[in-house]
Amino acid sequence: MSVGIVDVGAYSPAQIQTAEEIAVLSGIPLGVVRDRFGLTGMHIAAPDEHALHLAAKAAAPLLERHGGKQEIVFPSDLSTAKLK
Repeated sequence: MSVGIVDVGAYSPAQIQTAEEIAVLSGIPLGVVRDRFGLTGMHIAAPDEHALHLAAKAAAPLLERHGGKQEIVFPSDLSTAKLK
């Protein structure tokens, strides 16, 4: 069995937290958030969006593109002995 990356996917939640909100919530001055961290905002998951939902939304286009033809290999299934 060969193991490799054939495609990648990503998903960004619709909700955006602004730099101003980040500054207020973190207690970090807005200038630091914007100028030093380079943040103008960031996508955040909705209260009812679990990491599993985000992962599924990122994976859906990959499964569509590849028609589920790729063998799914979980990291826990891999060992040095199996890769030799």
